[in-house]
Amino acid sequence: MGRKLLTEHINVAGIRHLDTYRKHGGYETLKKALGMKPEDIVEEVKKSGLRGRGALDSQQE
Repeated sequence: MGRKLLTEHINVAGIRHLDTYRKHGGYETLKKALGMKPEDIVEEVKKSGLRGRGALDSQQE
């Protein structure tokens, strides 16, 4: 099984505070994305293998 990205730092004391979150790598990927061209972001998402349509799926009944 892969890394559990959403819960990787869940037990870090104070992780809900911005300074602690940043010390543990918070917002690093956002910084990377803000420096990329839109088409490069699309390619990253395609390479990631993400699937599904999120909230739109629940509307398709």
